[in-house]
This record gives sequence, structure tokens and C-alpha cells, in this order.
Amino acid sequence: MHSCRKKASLDRFNKAASTYDSKFTKWTKRTHPFIIDELRREPVAAVLDVGCGTGTLLSTMDGSIRKAGLDISPEMLNRAREKLGLDVDLRVGDSEQLPWTDNSFDAVTISLSFHHYENTQTVLREIRRVLTGRGRVIIGDMCPRFPLHGLINLFMRLSRGGDVHLYSEKEMRALLSETGFQDISWKRTSRDSFIVSARAGKV
Repeated sequence: MHSCRKKASLDRFNKAASTYDSKFTKWTKRTHPFIIDELRREPVAAVLDVGCGTGTLLSTMDGSIRKAGLDISPEMLNRAREKLGLDVDLRVGDSEQLPWTDNSFDAVTISLSFHHYENTQTVLREIRRVLTGRGRVIIGDMCPRFPLHGLINLFMRLSRGGDVHLYSEKEMRALLSETGFQDISWKRTSRDSFIVSARAGKV
């Protein structure tokens, strides 16, 4: 059963699927290249993209990588399948309950969807579960500078579009640390976006 915000996100992205790639290019350009650069810093055999949308980020990953994607919107995944073909494991699902077994991926990426997640600690614990011991999570999202950051979050509390919260560097570091991640690295990719990476650190 979806919450009200999840239902709002589902409806919003089902409707936006056909035009998403053209309308949101300016945002993907601010995160995707930096996520790919971070991903290439270490050898990676298998990657899961959570909130994969139309599959744009997955389509830019190296061809030798085994790829998987999860999204709440069936319509977005239909677009992703058109783009990626049958070689990518794409599944409709909830980021709080990832339908993969423990230790399945060397890396998990999240681009421009983290601010839609209500129970972020649950999401991060699930991501850590499916990562290998030295696996990494790489998250890219929006974060305007103060005071705009606070004003947008105030607006989001009243939003009916499925948005929940834009996270600051301090908040992201705390969330990752509290859920067991280590070696946390955060950097701005533009004046209103960032990426953060962290290692699962499982024994």
C-alpha cells in the first residue's frame, strides 16, 4: 500500500514519462556525469540504479557492467526498456524493499530521487544490505544554498507532487553514518546540486 506521497510520485512520473528526458535534461547534466566519474574510480561488476526513471544514467554506464534498475513508475520503466533493451534487470518496486538478495551489487546509484523518499534510513539500510562488503552508494540530488534550501523544504511540506525533503551536506553525512556507511565524501556539482558517496563497510 503506497503512502500519499508515494502515490503522488507514482502518478506524477507515470504522467511525465513520455516527456521526462527532454524536460529534465538540465538537472541530469548536473549529476549524471559526476556519478559516472565517481563510479569509474574503482572496478565495478554490478550496479543497481534506484529510482532509475527512464534509464538515462544506466545507459551511460560502461557496457561491461551488469546493470539493474528499480523505479516506482511502470511508465518510466517502459521508457527505460525501450532505451536499454532486455539486458538490464529492470523492476517496478519500492526503494524501502529492494527485490534483490544480500551482497548483489558493487555499487548502488541514486540520481535526483532521494528527495522523494520518506523513510530514508530504511532506504539506506536496504541499499547497504544489497551492497557487497566494500560496495559503494553514490547519490546525486538537488541542494540549493541557504536560504533557498530552507524555503524549498518549507514548500515541500505542503507539496502534493511527492517531494519530501532536500538534504544538506550535514544531513546526508549524518544519515549515511547512522546507517553504517563509512568513507563518506560529499561535493557540489553545481550551485544547486551535489553528489555524495560512501562505502558499505560490511565485515
